Amino acid sequence: MSTNRPRPLSDLAIPPGEVLAEEITARGISSVELAVRLGVPAATLDDIITGEAAVTDEIATMLFQVLGIEADYWINLEADYRQFSQ
Repeated sequence: MSTNRPRPLSDLAIPPGEVLAEEITARGISSVELAVRLGVPAATLDDIITGEAAVTDEIATMLFQVLGIEADYWINLEADYRQFSQ
Protein backbone atom coordinates (compact mmCIF):
# COMPACT_ATOMS: atom_id res chain seq x y z
CA MET A 1 0.00 0.00 0.00
CA SER A 2 1.43 3.35 -1.01
CA THR A 3 1.31 6.21 1.44
CA ASN A 4 2.75 8.71 -0.99
CA ARG A 5 0.64 11.72 -1.80
CA PRO A 6 -0.44 11.70 -5.47
CA ARG A 7 1.69 14.02 -7.59
CA PRO A 8 0.02 16.94 -9.30
CA LEU A 9 -0.22 16.91 -13.08
CA SER A 10 2.64 19.38 -13.18
CA ASP A 11 5.57 20.09 -10.93
CA LEU A 12 4.93 23.78 -11.46
CA ALA A 13 3.59 25.22 -8.25
CA ILE A 14 1.54 28.38 -8.50
CA PRO A 15 2.42 31.00 -5.90
CA PRO A 16 -0.68 31.96 -3.92
CA GLY A 17 0.27 35.61 -4.26
CA GLU A 18 0.17 35.33 -8.04
CA VAL A 19 -3.35 33.92 -7.88
CA LEU A 20 -4.35 36.61 -5.40
CA ALA A 21 -2.94 39.37 -7.62
CA GLU A 22 -4.89 38.03 -10.60
CA GLU A 23 -8.06 37.82 -8.49
CA ILE A 24 -7.92 41.38 -7.23
CA THR A 25 -7.07 42.67 -10.70
CA ALA A 26 -10.09 40.84 -12.10
CA ARG A 27 -12.24 42.43 -9.40
CA GLY A 28 -10.85 45.89 -10.10
CA ILE A 29 -9.44 46.49 -6.63
CA SER A 30 -5.92 47.40 -5.58
CA SER A 31 -3.73 45.56 -3.13
CA VAL A 32 -3.95 48.58 -0.83
CA GLU A 33 -7.76 48.44 -0.91
CA LEU A 34 -7.71 44.71 -0.18
CA ALA A 35 -5.28 45.25 2.69
CA VAL A 36 -7.68 47.80 4.19
CA ARG A 37 -10.61 45.39 3.79
CA LEU A 38 -8.58 42.60 5.41
CA GLY A 39 -7.37 44.86 8.19
CA VAL A 40 -3.70 44.12 7.55
CA PRO A 41 -0.81 46.43 6.66
CA ALA A 42 -0.34 46.94 2.92
CA ALA A 43 3.24 45.71 3.32
CA THR A 44 1.97 42.37 4.65
CA LEU A 45 -0.26 41.88 1.64
CA ASP A 46 2.52 42.95 -0.72
CA ASP A 47 4.80 40.33 0.86
CA ILE A 48 2.16 37.66 0.22
CA ILE A 49 1.69 38.80 -3.37
CA THR A 50 5.44 38.73 -4.04
CA GLY A 51 5.85 35.35 -2.33
CA GLU A 52 8.02 36.69 0.48
CA ALA A 53 5.37 35.74 3.06
CA ALA A 54 3.12 32.71 3.29
CA VAL A 55 -0.66 32.69 3.35
CA THR A 56 -1.38 31.76 6.96
CA ASP A 57 -4.57 30.15 8.23
CA GLU A 58 -5.60 33.55 9.59
CA ILE A 59 -5.03 35.33 6.27
CA ALA A 60 -6.80 32.52 4.41
CA THR A 61 -9.84 32.96 6.66
CA MET A 62 -9.81 36.71 6.08
CA LEU A 63 -9.54 36.20 2.32
CA PHE A 64 -12.60 33.97 2.50
CA GLN A 65 -14.52 36.61 4.43
CA VAL A 66 -13.59 39.38 2.01
CA LEU A 67 -13.34 37.61 -1.35
CA GLY A 68 -15.59 34.60 -0.78
CA ILE A 69 -12.89 32.15 -1.87
CA GLU A 70 -12.69 29.22 0.55
CA ALA A 71 -9.88 29.34 3.11
CA ASP A 72 -8.95 25.74 2.28
CA TYR A 73 -8.22 26.80 -1.29
CA TRP A 74 -5.60 29.32 -0.11
CA ILE A 75 -4.16 26.94 2.48
CA ASN A 76 -3.80 24.12 -0.04
CA LEU A 77 -2.35 26.43 -2.68
CA GLU A 78 0.22 27.66 -0.15
CA ALA A 79 1.11 24.12 0.97
CA ASP A 80 1.55 22.92 -2.61
CA TYR A 81 3.63 25.96 -3.51
CA ARG A 82 5.95 25.54 -0.54
CA GLN A 83 6.30 21.78 -1.13
CA PHE A 84 6.98 21.88 -4.87
CA SER A 85 8.98 25.09 -5.09
CA GLN A 86 11.85 23.90 -2.92
